[in-house]
Amino acid sequence: MRPRIGITLSTDTAYAGYRLRKDYCHCLLGCGGSPLLLPDLPETLAEEALDGLEGLLLSGGGDFPPQCYGMGSFQAPTARDLWELALLRAAWQRGLPILGICRGCQGLNIALGGDLIPDLPRAGGYGQHQQQQARQQRSHMVELLHPRLQQLYGRKQLWVNSFHHQGLGKLAPGLLPAALAPDGLCEAVLSREDGRFALGLQWHPEALQELPPFLALLKAARKYMKQKQTDFIDVL
Repeated sequence: MRPRIGITLSTDTAYAGYRLRKDYCHCLLGCGGSPLLLPDLPETLAEEALDGLEGLLLSGGGDFPPQCYGMGSFQAPTARDLWELALLRAAWQRGLPILGICRGCQGLNIALGGDLIPDLPRAGGYGQHQQQQARQQRSHMVELLHPRLQQLYGRKQLWVNSFHHQGLGKLAPGLLPAALAPDGLCEAVLSREDGRFALGLQWHPEALQELPPFLALLKAARKYMKQKQTDFIDVL
């Protein structure tokens, strides 16, 4: 049985619906997973939504308003903001494998107690993180800091794409910096616990058909699925 991976969706206001780039599903399917789409639901249903999953993938999208991380803002959190933060906290609590991509990486940090730099150009001192090239092209290098990420990619440096104007600020206590851009901005995070899979990437590996993060998520999801089956048998 393929591990079931829940994927969050962007809101399409023009269509009054949702949207998701096919690349996410293609990467999961190619790595042996079964993608299941998670539309915005009331926060109270987060636990129930995770019951049928072996992994959680937070997709890219728009900004989290500063109100989500205690900086104050006239912009209220959207249904997607609240839903994803509730999913992340519930997933973290139960040890569900998590992969956060771009916005999803930022959401992981917020959900666990970190914050963001709301606008990199306004903050000053940072390079270009909103490339003009196509999504399938790489625009800047990152240094992979952590041995786990170096082992995952088989290298210490990686060229990535970049489509964000917000960035990771103070990291949550449960996360470690795992990659740095040349300007010093944190571009990836990992769980501090070796036995827990939680990976946030500020770039878009799905657009690059970069499979290592998806393979790692599926490996952790299979382990989680096996543990669930063991726990079920023990209860019987």
